[in-house]
Amino acid sequence: MPEKTGHCKGIRVTGMKKADKGSQKDIDAQTLRDDAAPSPKGGIQAANMFKLVVFTALIGAFAGLVVWCFLKAVSVCTALLWETLPKQTGLSFLPLIFCTL
Repeated sequence: MPEKTGHCKGIRVTGMKKADKGSQKDIDAQTLRDDAAPSPKGGIQAANMFKLVVFTALIGAFAGLVVWCFLKAVSVCTALLWETLPKQTGLSFLPLIFCTL
C-alpha cells in the first residue's frame, strides 16, 4: 500500500499507511498540531517568569519567617530554663535537676 505524506505546521508526517489505522503507529494530526505549536515568546513568557519569581520569593520569605520564629522560640526557652529560672528560684542546681529528668 502506498504511504501517505502530509504536512502539519512545518512538520512532515510520513509512514502512515491505511493498514496502520487504529494502531499505535497512527498519528493524530491534532496531536501533532498541539505538539508543534510554537512556545510563547515575548510578553506572555516574561509575565509567567515574573509570576514564578514573585511566587517563589513569597514562599521563601514565608518559610524563612517560620524558621526564624522557631529558632527564636528555642532560644527564649533555653534562656528561660538555664538562666532565668535558676536566678528566680535561687536554686543554682536547677539545671542539674533538668538534666536528670
